[in-house]
Amino acid sequence: MGTWQDWFEQQVADTVARMSFGVAVEVGLAYRAPRAMRFDFASDLYDRFPQLRPKLPGIRGVDELLLWRAAERVLGCRVGRAPMWHVGLRSGLRPGDDPEGWRVYAEPAGLGDRDELRSVDSFVDGHGEGERGTYSCPDLEKALADADGYERGPREYVQIYVDAHAEPAPPLDHPRLELLGYDLSDETHTSALFACGEWAVPDSVLEEFPGHAPLVELDARRNRYGLLSYEDACTAQRVLPDAWNGDPHAWCTVWAVYEVCPR
Repeated sequence: MGTWQDWFEQQVADTVARMSFGVAVEVGLAYRAPRAMRFDFASDLYDRFPQLRPKLPGIRGVDELLLWRAAERVLGCRVGRAPMWHVGLRSGLRPGDDPEGWRVYAEPAGLGDRDELRSVDSFVDGHGEGERGTYSCPDLEKALADADGYERGPREYVQIYVDAHAEPAPPLDHPRLELLGYDLSDETHTSALFACGEWAVPDSVLEEFPGHAPLVELDARRNRYGLLSYEDACTAQRVLPDAWNGDPHAWCTVWAVYEVCPR
């Protein structure tokens, strides 16, 4: 039996004529080659087939999450990933604290009646005072211990978010975590719920784009923070590419978003 590289290269050879190099890369990634091989070999092929680069733009330097999600698109099923916990001090988005942010993110989304929005997107739910950003940790207990070191301001909180499809599944009843809801974003962590694309649209638009109808129903069920339930977020993940006509921001990961409870 040949090596994984041999198999992968044969896939490329078989699909070059159809200009589907991206599909070959995506399927190959799902076979769980060692991480170094996965990145190095994909990058090597990207160099050797310049005419095919538009089929999977940005392979060089792209993060692992994007590659796993690409594989899932091709296979039509989830590919297991170990959880990575993203931890940071956040401020939430409130109309009195940030009128401009509220005008940009809340009002166009029809969320002007909410008191506060929360999101994985730091442009929506900003980093706390003096904090440089969010960091990632593979161990939840270490992430919680680190979270205890944050000095929360009076209107700040420590946020942890994780891929909702990680294996093992994120906890629903951890004593230190309050589940806020579920967000969706592309690999840049730009929230699909707040920062790109439309959800609630008039009937005239639905007549022309019927694939958008499920988003209208989901949008009406957002919670107090503008987030979705797990079931609704998974539905949104499935329908967004069609509803947004293949917009790159429509290929999303579902994130479970938590607030860390102080000890």
